[in-house]
Amino acid sequence: TELHAPEETLNDGLKKIKHKSIVPPKRAQHYLFPYWKAAAVVVLLISAGILVYTQRNSVKQQVEVTFIEHAVPRGKILHLSLSDGSQVWLNADTKFRCPEKFGSGDREVYLEGEAFFEVSKDPARPFKIHSGRLVTTVLGTSFNIKSYGTDDINEVAVITGKVSVVQTGVN
Repeated sequence: TELHAPEETLNDGLKKIKHKSIVPPKRAQHYLFPYWKAAAVVVLLISAGILVYTQRNSVKQQVEVTFIEHAVPRGKILHLSLSDGSQVWLNADTKFRCPEKFGSGDREVYLEGEAFFEVSKDPARPFKIHSGRLVTTVLGTSFNIKSYGTDDINEVAVITGKVSVVQTGVN
């Protein structure tokens, strides 16, 4: 069974709705104020969080890295275990400088002489060796670098894996 309302009743109801101004009750206006307070608190908390985050990052960047220098005399060989687990064998008459502990960025070391490297794999932190005018970058491999300051020739011999070697203008 279907119920039908007289057409006049429907038209009268529509006219009343169209002509009646809709004013929200006073209670609705009262509840709007706490939302503004909450929004202001959220904005304040987000701003404070951003400020703390940027200050922490600037402090991290200001932390000095402590480097250790190794000098191997003629006739000697030195084996080193670096903080990331990489192994380095320094040949005679070699100077090697590395951080006491690698940070969250690239793992960078400096070589003058000859060294054999077994680099621990860490795709997020490339291992870079600065030797003379060469910068050798690896992710995890074994290789030898020969770069004595008195020689005009620099050598990189890869045993396993791949390396990237770039010549720079700096000696």
